[in-house]
Formats: sequence, structure tokens, C-alpha cells
Amino acid sequence: MGQGPVVVVGHSLGGITAYQLAARHPELVVGLVVEDVGAVMRRPEVEHPVLDVRGWPARAPSRAALAAAIEARGVPDSTYFLRSAHRSADGWRMLFDWSDMTAVQEHGVGDWWADWLGSGCPALVLHGARSTLLPGSLADEMVARRPRTRLVRFPEAGHWVHDDAPEAVAGAIADFLGDLAAP
Repeated sequence: MGQGPVVVVGHSLGGITAYQLAARHPELVVGLVVEDVGAVMRRPEVEHPVLDVRGWPARAPSRAALAAAIEARGVPDSTYFLRSAHRSADGWRMLFDWSDMTAVQEHGVGDWWADWLGSGCPALVLHGARSTLLPGSLADEMVARRPRTRLVRFPEAGHWVHDDAPEAVAGAIADFLGDLAAP
């Protein structure tokens, strides 16, 4: 596109992709915002690095029925998943395949320290203190091991920090961008 370098923002697997881009193409990335993902996505560091959603309901006669079927799988709030639901001629359906979603998550499992440490641009780590995917100790280690990295914790947020604390996330990113722009 002829633009750049840019600040790259990524959540979860998108965060891994963001810091991998910075490590492999540092000329393209002036800053990183990594939301709730670690430099290691495997056991024992992360208790459940993959939410196995294979076989989850793909269709239901109503949106409420689809929500109930998803929540019956142990998800306390189906709102996140229902953003990818669509009304069809025979009710409501998901716009993706659950098996594909599990496969994508499985590709994020691994030790990514070399990629996390592979660039020197400023970075911001956004950590949901109630997250099951980024333990606080791992977030601390990421900041300790990578210069020019800051950590912002959101005590009441889970993995979807941007949903749980949208204004606070926007403020943290704005502060980070402001510091990047400062001479």
C-alpha cells in the first residue's frame, strides 16, 4: 500500500502475528500493541491454550436458541461468538466452521519467544487479569525481557480486553501512540 512503517495491533493469535511481523519485517513496524497473548502459548505456561470448539452448534432456529446452545458448552456469555452469527432462510447460523476455528487456535500453540524478542520497536502489552490465556507472570516476563515494552493490566477484564474495558483500552493505546509521536 506504500504506507508505513505502522503501529500494528493484534489480539490473541493476531497478537502473535503482529510480533512475528515486527520480527521478520522490522522496517514495516514502528510499534506493537499486543492484546492478551503471550510469548508462549502451550502447557504448562497456559492451562488451556486452545478452546476446542469442534462440534459446537452451527445452526439454530433463532438467535436465542443459538446463544443457549453455545452457552450450554460452558461459555458463560455467547455475545462474542454471536457477532459471527447471521440470519439465514432456516434460522441463524455461524459464519465460520468450528473445526476451522480450533485448527487456527492449534497453529498458535508454541514457544514464540524468539519472535517476541526479535524486534526492538516500542511495544504495549494489554493484559486482562482474568484471562485464561495470558498468565500475569508471563506478561511480566515479556515486559522484563523485551526493552521498550510496557504493560497495562485491566483487573476486571478477561481475554477480550477490548470488549471488557473498551474505554480503558482506547486510553492505553492513545497514551502509547502519543508517546510514539512525541519527539
